Amino acid sequence: MGYVAMERYDGGWPFDAEIYVWRNNNNGANGNWAGPVRANVNNNDNDVEPSMVAVGNSVHISFTSTLGGDREIYYVRSNDNAQTFPTSIQLTNNVAEDQASSIVAFGINVSIAWETAQTGNWEIFLRNSTDSGTNWAASVNVSANASESRYPSLARSFNITYILWQDTRDHANGDIFLCQV
Repeated sequence: MGYVAMERYDGGWPFDAEIYVWRNNNNGANGNWAGPVRANVNNNDNDVEPSMVAVGNSVHISFTSTLGGDREIYYVRSNDNAQTFPTSIQLTNNVAEDQASSIVAFGINVSIAWETAQTGNWEIFLRNSTDSGTNWAASVNVSANASESRYPSLARSFNITYILWQDTRDHANGDIFLCQV
């Protein structure tokens, strides 16, 4: 299977964006794409910045939504090769901006990282699930410093998760930091 997730503006730019998934039963070859299937059921909001990973028949997506008024991180999972998606789960809930999520999975372990301004400056936070996204551990501040930490990206090698991000703690222009989590 091959998958593509993207935001599409159903009600016109710049509002009412929704997350859609296209799937290909031939790993993306020959233009045999089915869809789009709407991956979120949030209405009258702006759902943007999808990050997606597929493991077996499961397709996991994290995205940013303005459903509650400010930008928060949501998660949704399909267990039938992206043919249907249940209701999304809100993973963050604070008055600060949460955005730019990245997701990885290996087996039943799923991790989501994002940037947030909830500490007064931009930080990188992480949440983990050990049951395919049904339950989530508490958020962890991975960068934990007074500088600006932005643009997280996750990678997974077997049972080890790595996160990297841009950080200005040593230079105003920023360096790339890598952490095993």
